[in-house]
Amino acid sequence: MREFEINCASRLNRQGGHEHITHLGHIANHWRLSLESMVRRIESGTEGYYLLDRKTGERLRLAVVREPGHTPYLRTRRADGWTDHLLTLPECGRSCALIG
Repeated sequence: MREFEINCASRLNRQGGHEHITHLGHIANHWRLSLESMVRRIESGTEGYYLLDRKTGERLRLAVVREPGHTPYLRTRRADGWTDHLLTLPECGRSCALIG
């Protein structure tokens, strides 16, 4: 499985939670991918995504969260449970081209 680092997010509402994330990407590499596409790629096992914890350098893996009656969304996970690191990412911006 190929793995890619992410370091930016686009959300419908900057004050909203994980369910408001529409795209994730990488600022320096100038790309972003839709949430739906990332969910498919993660669940198929072809790709994995992670972000680096700025304080510890730990790789935090992205995982799909499915709740009855809700659209699937992504969260970061470490050994001891879920984290909210995706909510701290800066906006991807216009320099990040939509891929896939």
